[in-house]
Amino acid sequence: MIDREDMLELTRRMTLSRHCFSRIAGCYLDREGYDNGSFNIHFGKLKPADQKKNLTLAKKVPFAKTNVQLTEYAFPAGAARQKTMWPLLEAMCQTGLKDDGLLSVFYEVIGEHYPAKADYGIYLFSGTYDI
Repeated sequence: MIDREDMLELTRRMTLSRHCFSRIAGCYLDREGYDNGSFNIHFGKLKPADQKKNLTLAKKVPFAKTNVQLTEYAFPAGAARQKTMWPLLEAMCQTGLKDDGLLSVFYEVIGEHYPAKADYGIYLFSGTYDI
């Protein structure tokens, strides 16, 4: 279960003056899962209006019907974990979303496995915070 209090703590930091994001990346995919364009930029290089727009978008995830629309994906423990997306997610985290090759593979995997009914976008935010 996703802890609502943890989500609220994160969203309290999603303001222009308090955000912890260093990078934003994403991809637009058609309903068949094909890439229609991607982006990858340092969050601080965005205009304040674009930062605010993206922070508003980032806040929508925690305020979705928590534990209903958000799905927890459990990864197996031990060696079996290496046969999942876990290594890819870890590598994306370690590079702070700076490796476009890793991101491209991630978008491709999502495009192959997500059963979309319409075109959609994937947004990834990278940052660190300490509570």
